[in-house]
Amino acid sequence: MKTSFSLWIALLALGITFTGCKKDDDKGGSSTPSNEERISGVWYLTDMDASGTVDFMGTTLPFVTTGATISPGSYFDFRTSPSQSVNYSVDADIDISAGTNITVPYQRSGTGTWEFKGNDSLIITESGSTTRYGILSWNDTRMILRSNQQISFGGQSANAQIEATIER
Repeated sequence: MKTSFSLWIALLALGITFTGCKKDDDKGGSSTPSNEERISGVWYLTDMDASGTVDFMGTTLPFVTTGATISPGSYFDFRTSPSQSVNYSVDADIDISAGTNITVPYQRSGTGTWEFKGNDSLIITESGSTTRYGILSWNDTRMILRSNQQISFGGQSANAQIEATIER
């Protein structure tokens, strides 16, 4: 009797051990966040470069950025719910060289929607206008984006390729 009682205790202990070692399933556990989840939140503009051409008195001049002064409040706020909306405000002065040095104000703000195209493009749409941003580099705290835009200043218009660094 003592032997069978000891055997039952041993079997019970063995059963508890195997039950305690049961493999956890991933329900509610950590999973890899989607790209949409990773981008969600506020990003601040920390650097900006531009290059392109400007038409001046009938002549097309190439230009490059020599520096940028960015307002500390320049941001992109990407939301995933209730829809993939974005709110942004950028205020900067871009110093360019186009035969002479010029400071060009760059101001943009708006609200729209955003989506990923593949793993290397971010599309922002607002008021029927779409801007494609190529994602040059991206991790959880820093993203470098490139887009083609038109910059207007002092009655002039420049076709520019803009590279913007945004960080959390």
